Amino acid sequence: MTSAPLLQGQILKLPSDLTDKMPGDYSLAQKALQFVASTPSVTSCMVGMRQANHVEENLAVLGLPNWELPVLQKICDLLTKK
Repeated sequence: MTSAPLLQGQILKLPSDLTDKMPGDYSLAQKALQFVASTPSVTSCMVGMRQANHVEENLAVLGLPNWELPVLQKICDLLTKK
């Protein structure tokens, strides 16, 4: 289980050179949730939402196929590069 996969909204401040490399034409929040949900051994993500449209947007991720391990590794490599 994970908590705060959207970093209390800070996910919206990720650099575009990272988020542009994440697959799919989805919102930043959806990409963040998809990354976390695709991580092996993660079975649930706790997300706080205040608006109904955020609930709908986040629930849409449930229907997406998980990203493959090479995609996750590429994103991790981009996150940790110095």
